[in-house]
Amino acid sequence: MNDPTKGDNTEQLPEVAKPTTANFDDKTDKTDNNDKDKDNKKDDKAADAGPMATISEVFSFATPPEKIKIFAGLICASVSGIVVPSMAFFFARIFEDLSSDPSSSDFLKNIRTLAFSFMILGVVIF
Repeated sequence: MNDPTKGDNTEQLPEVAKPTTANFDDKTDKTDNNDKDKDNKKDDKAADAGPMATISEVFSFATPPEKIKIFAGLICASVSGIVVPSMAFFFARIFEDLSSDPSSSDFLKNIRTLAFSFMILGVVIF
């Protein structure tokens, strides 16, 4: 083994590539051409890809338990997507009810109804 403190170390280090300098005027002209080339390449890739698979072809590789899990995930995502806008609706109603006259007989009834609505939404989204 060679001792690095001695001068007889014969190992050579790999050469490092030196950075090149570019003329910025030439670079801007090439960028426009490169953008056009990229667009053409994207079109070529889309044409080479062939026809897209149908949904039944995509799920043909799934096992029955996987299909059940995918269906359950679809249902849960749909329910979650429905709950968020309905919460916005109930928030608007609760602000409307809170701005009404608190001495009215319907005030507590409306607040209680909305509180139960939020509780039900919380259970559904959980």
